[in-house]
Amino acid sequence: MTDMTIPLLEARSRADQSWHPRMYEWLVKVLATCSGSTLDWDIGAGEEWARVLNGGGTPVAYFRVDLPLVLVAKQRIRPWVLDEMRQVAVVVEYREADEPEFMVELNAFDQAFPTHQWRTETCSLDCFSANDLHWMTAT
Repeated sequence: MTDMTIPLLEARSRADQSWHPRMYEWLVKVLATCSGSTLDWDIGAGEEWARVLNGGGTPVAYFRVDLPLVLVAKQRIRPWVLDEMRQVAVVVEYREADEPEFMVELNAFDQAFPTHQWRTETCSLDCFSANDLHWMTAT
């Protein structure tokens, strides 16, 4: 299990107004380097995550709109893009979008996502996937 406690707290501590414009730059870079990828993000609906999907519709990256937090599929994003992205955002890699491989302390989740509550009936703090985190904190 990968502990998301420190990454979420770090992303919250680094959150400021400069992330939002930078996020667009990184979305474009990831889209440009992932052949056949598409953007899944309804800006007008106020969605809090932007997802980059591969040609089969599987997420290869999740960009949090209000936090410098990016979840990326291992070995799907070019290493130089990841290295540069780590200079401006907290980057957490995952194996498969639906594979439960993360855990987090409730207080870190609450600090990172103050407008959301962890729904224990949906999934466990001790075992969740990138996709679970996305849907747990999506508007």
